[in-house]
Amino acid sequence: MPFTRHLDAALVSALDSLHAKKDSWWRKLLDDDEVFIAIRPKAINAYARGASIAKIEWKKRLCLSLHRKFLVVPKTTKGDEYVDLLDSKHTASAPLIVDNVVDYAKYLNFIKAAAGRLREDEVEAENEIAVACESVLDIEAVFNSGSEIDLGDERTAGRRFDIVALRKDGTLTLIELKLYKNGDVRSSEIPAVCAQLADYYALAKANEAEIIAEYAKVEAFRKDLHLTSTVRPVNRLDPIPRLLLVGFDKAQRKNVLDLKKNIKMQLQEHIPGFDEGHIRAVGNASNVRSEHLE
Repeated sequence: MPFTRHLDAALVSALDSLHAKKDSWWRKLLDDDEVFIAIRPKAINAYARGASIAKIEWKKRLCLSLHRKFLVVPKTTKGDEYVDLLDSKHTASAPLIVDNVVDYAKYLNFIKAAAGRLREDEVEAENEIAVACESVLDIEAVFNSGSEIDLGDERTAGRRFDIVALRKDGTLTLIELKLYKNGDVRSSEIPAVCAQLADYYALAKANEAEIIAEYAKVEAFRKDLHLTSTVRPVNRLDPIPRLLLVGFDKAQRKNVLDLKKNIKMQLQEHIPGFDEGHIRAVGNASNVRSEHLE
């Protein structure tokens, strides 16, 4: 199972220098409360509203890249936000194409807005939870590939954990996030999410030492990069995955309880120790806190 978390010293050093400059694009990303910074194999991804809005690498120099679809921003002035297309005299301003880091930092809010328009609901919820909970170390962590999926591009199938968190006692927890409306959590027989969680449990058990070692590196890198985090040793991994259900209202709570009971019943024989406590249900993703990820 190729799974690594390593950054070149030159990349860390270059970003550390940019951190000292309050008006730098890196500092702008770090200070943005909608942006989650994830450590990748020899790269860093910055996620906002469910999409990767920056991939930062060292290739003999510092590189900052993102998809072209996020680089077209509206060019308007106050009072000029709307265009009447039936007015033959209207003059619509040409959009601005972001092609340098100065404009990237200046128009970051427009780039995030574009990311929000193009995202999927579940990955947006992941992103929202990640920036709200200091215990989160990673999102969309791929465990069978050397690279992670860039959120905002088409999501391909793969064995990945939506959220990796670290408890106060140094225990890693692995969380699968599902919206209540997702058909994978509902079935009169066996919901599809059950096979997914059982596979994740087997994956975690088989690769426990490697996962612990690589996330210990993540904590060290997060400290070096001045990322918001409670830095603590990574001591162990709880291989029993958590299922986090979000996106439901009070009227749907009874159905959520039924879903939990069914999933627990189906998984108890496949995941030793799995019980209803491993299924966390929070109506709105904005209400998820670190304790829900433990």
